[in-house]
Amino acid sequence: MKATLGIGEPLAHRLSSLTAIALWTAFTLMVWNRLAINSLKRAILVGAGWFVATLLVETFLINRDLTWSEVLQTYNVSAGEFWGVVLIWIGLMPLVIYRVKKS
Repeated sequence: MKATLGIGEPLAHRLSSLTAIALWTAFTLMVWNRLAINSLKRAILVGAGWFVATLLVETFLINRDLTWSEVLQTYNVSAGEFWGVVLIWIGLMPLVIYRVKKS
């Protein structure tokens, strides 16, 4: 049984995904200067690295006891699973922040 604080599992998934996006974004903004993202290419490389690293950690460490079908289900937005959106944001975030800061 998952802890949802009485708000229901679908809403709990959405809230945890939004929280993850907000925290990742805040952290990235705090360490932005240390990341030395000074080009579009660097932003894409950092985002791709974060995406791959997150996917590998989740697949082989966090979800290691799940079947491949169950792992894929954790990214199924149509089933109410929004973690895939978080994963996509992690990959795109350096590019988005770079573009916003350049404008």
